[in-house]
Amino acid sequence: MNADGRILKSYADIGPDAEGAVLLTDEADIYYMTGFHTTARRPKQIGANAAVVLPDAVYFVIPAKWERQVRQQVHPQCHIVLYDGSQADYFEKTARLAGTAFSVAWTEFDTMPLALWMYFHEKFPKVVWRDIRPKMEEARMVKSGYEIARLKKAAAVAVSAMEYAQHSIREGMSEWDLAAEVEYQMRKRGSEGVPFTMKALSGSKSAVVTEVPGMRKIQRGDLILLDFGAVCEGYASDWTRTFCLGEPDNKQREIYETVFRIKEACESLLRPGTCIDALVRLAGNMAEEAGFAGDYQTHLGHSVGIRSHEQPILDAGAAGILKENMVVAIEPGIYVQGVGGVRLEDEYLITKGGAMRLTGLSSEHWIL
Repeated sequence: MNADGRILKSYADIGPDAEGAVLLTDEADIYYMTGFHTTARRPKQIGANAAVVLPDAVYFVIPAKWERQVRQQVHPQCHIVLYDGSQADYFEKTARLAGTAFSVAWTEFDTMPLALWMYFHEKFPKVVWRDIRPKMEEARMVKSGYEIARLKKAAAVAVSAMEYAQHSIREGMSEWDLAAEVEYQMRKRGSEGVPFTMKALSGSKSAVVTEVPGMRKIQRGDLILLDFGAVCEGYASDWTRTFCLGEPDNKQREIYETVFRIKEACESLLRPGTCIDALVRLAGNMAEEAGFAGDYQTHLGHSVGIRSHEQPILDAGAAGILKENMVVAIEPGIYVQGVGGVRLEDEYLITKGGAMRLTGLSSEHWIL
């Protein structure tokens, strides 16, 4: 363990069921295994890089020009392998580590660059490739104390921004202005950025989950959906509140109260051993019984970690159970076209005997 509390990850932590080299190219997986991440450049702009995890060591293949920054961040036991910046040298250095020692190799099928795949396939045609993605997702589900501390920090920053937002929404301000003010508040409090385009949606736009903030002016009587998160030391947060500017009409109130009841019912079942499918079915049944079957989406939530959406995903057909030290977001929503949508989302740390809510307002009033 490092002085800062990081638990060093190894080959055993990701658990391949057949021994072989593990080649990681996904940025989140590389951060998880090596300790290196950056938001200073766009993804991969620092140059191609990969982590090679072997039974006895973790290697990080990087451009030589980034050596100083990388050494400041990676675990001391992580071995840095430098290449000259060219694709040919990158391929050769990576292949030297990952391609010759085993008859099996593991990688993330969804992110491994095609050119790198073709190089390995041509150089080592007898190596059998397997997908490490399910193993990485499983390993990252349960959080260490180091990760939980950073997730709590990211949640706290986002909470303070939502506290600000509920007292700042006013008639006539645009969605863009509201989104900009909230993101600014998170930046002031230490956020490295946002894990996804923040939502500040008003009126009928709040019923469309793929909408983004625009120039629409907030009006009295609008439902206003705010969905955002912060990023602190490489870990994300994600939560949602829906407000109404002025007195809601009967339909708006019915939607809000139904979503609130669904969220409370799910929250009461959060503990180790709870079946994810049972939570999803409970939420769907409650929405149907309230008359909103056609307006309710089956997506109930997801885990939060290095990314704002990680496994397990709580949706129709999901398998698995909740485990201690998972961090999950529960986010039921009802979206009525032409009226508006209500989503209420909180993050929870699954504890030994239940769950600890990481988000929430000091005063949970939704009528502004």
